[in-house]
Amino acid sequence: MKRMQSAPQAFHTETNMPQLLAIRHRDGPAMVLAGPGSGKTYVITQRLRYMIEEYGVPPQQILVVTFSKSAAIEMQSRFYRLTKSRYPEVTFGTFHSIFFQILRNSIHTYPNELMTNEQKIGILRQSLQNLGLATDPDTEWVLLMEIARYKNDKRADFKPDPSLVYAEHFASILQEYQKLARELHRIDFDDMTPDCLHLLETSPGILEKYRERFRYFLVDEYQDINRLQFLCLQKLTQPWNHLFVVGDDDQSIYGFRGSKPEFMLRFKEFYPQAKEFLLNFNYRSHDRILQIANQIIMENQTRFSKHPEAVNSYPGEVCEVQARMFEKEEGERRLICRYLSAHPKSLTESAILFRTNTECSRMAESLAEAGIPFCCREKLRSFYEEAVCMDLFAYLRLASGRMERADFLRVMNKPLRYISREALAGGGPFSSQMVLHYYQQNAQMYRRVELLLRQCRMAGKMRSHLAIGYVVSGMGYDRYLRTTGQKADYLLAKESVNRLVEEAKETPEIQEFLDGIVEKKKKIKQALENSRSLNVERKGVRLMTMHAAKGLEFDTVFLPSLNEGVLPSRHAVSIPEIEEERRLLYVAVTRARKRLYLSFVSGEKDAGGGTSRLPSRFLRPVLSLFQEEEM
Repeated sequence: MKRMQSAPQAFHTETNMPQLLAIRHRDGPAMVLAGPGSGKTYVITQRLRYMIEEYGVPPQQILVVTFSKSAAIEMQSRFYRLTKSRYPEVTFGTFHSIFFQILRNSIHTYPNELMTNEQKIGILRQSLQNLGLATDPDTEWVLLMEIARYKNDKRADFKPDPSLVYAEHFASILQEYQKLARELHRIDFDDMTPDCLHLLETSPGILEKYRERFRYFLVDEYQDINRLQFLCLQKLTQPWNHLFVVGDDDQSIYGFRGSKPEFMLRFKEFYPQAKEFLLNFNYRSHDRILQIANQIIMENQTRFSKHPEAVNSYPGEVCEVQARMFEKEEGERRLICRYLSAHPKSLTESAILFRTNTECSRMAESLAEAGIPFCCREKLRSFYEEAVCMDLFAYLRLASGRMERADFLRVMNKPLRYISREALAGGGPFSSQMVLHYYQQNAQMYRRVELLLRQCRMAGKMRSHLAIGYVVSGMGYDRYLRTTGQKADYLLAKESVNRLVEEAKETPEIQEFLDGIVEKKKKIKQALENSRSLNVERKGVRLMTMHAAKGLEFDTVFLPSLNEGVLPSRHAVSIPEIEEERRLLYVAVTRARKRLYLSFVSGEKDAGGGTSRLPSRFLRPVLSLFQEEEM
């Protein structure tokens, strides 16, 4: 190949030998194992420059693929800064953006607008109604995730998760959903990859066109690739196989999207001539933090063996690693707030990471009450807006004598009492007499409604926490929770019930308790709105899920709620699922540069009221670090 005239830019003086070897790799397949903080973006951008200026590769023949739009923009910006924007012909994009362009340029009738989440939910809701299946927001979200998983796999032998609500109806739901989506003539985000693969498999001319256009492929975060993306890439890179992939199998955490680390683990099997490079130096985390991360991840069996070394030990600064066990979640959150209040200048370089949005929401409430600014890019829902809480508040309002149509409608069939919506359809203000009048010719239903109203009146005479207990145990709400979801969902719902009971003990009068909830909701809503504006300015402590923290780093990281049932999730059962959950903790730990705070709750009973909550099994290698916190 012809050598470019411009002189190559000198490498950074701290470029290590594994980085240099990866940068100078010439042709053919190569895999770079790049652990957290190992300088993978530096390697990719320097390799791009080296390919063009040293090996004479035409920049228009290079395609750089990432998994998110922000990552593609950041990679492109870094490359432009490095090369003073001399090579704008290099193409940067996500898998979806690349595939979408191929489809739009090849099929002129291909839809050019994406479906919004609201449209997806609307189509799914209509599909369920057409099939005569009941629906609720949680069920809809889980089904959409399963539809996305199918679309990113599309095996003929695909089987839905057996614990999925309506698993036995999944094929019918999918067929109806796709029919309605086609009628809307909009593209589902998850359709792009299978549609592109079908195009490449059935249109040799189009495949050859893109093979000629792109000769060199660089793929970042390769551990996140799914089966269909792998097949598309395999087709496009043949016959030259100039495929340079960078990733870390220990950071593969998107199994719910169909991502499989096996494509990285089996890279040499797919490409026997591939070169391998190991970036083993961590420039981010202090050695103590890295040791903890390694002790945790080494418990996984399906992985490449690595022994990363910390390079940056932050001389002159003390690395702080604390591990605490708490009697209650409130104590855990209180200590975090106390630390942040004492270190206001470090807020913007601090993060609190959780397994799910539910835990994020509860921490947000504590931060709001403590007056600590925080920012969160995810849409948080207050604890008091969880479905279980909304149901119990509706019951309590009915018990207090406030007979509102919306409240009665919300809970009249929780548990199932076979009360028809038509019974509430009369004109004028709603009253219990309206429902009784509707059933005056049906003695059985009349007695059923009468019993519900009598139970509400009984609950109204109780203290607020006892009234909640009576609704759950005496009025059948617990039976409703047991029969409408998976066991894991039931246990989470029971945790919410238990928390609400504890709060209600502080305010015995039902009406006073409900009024207090209204005020708390207002305060939390305002704090969450403030967090969104602070997020734009990056002010305040960062609050996010472990998944959202991928690719970020902070001086100080808090990892609370490291309990069984949370991490690993109760939904994780198989060995691959458990290993992915452990990788998620590894990702979370390696976000920390200088200070790491781990904690779990031991004193509270689990949602079933049985044994005390247990620390996550993933903490077993480092459990000796934990001390009991008296708060």
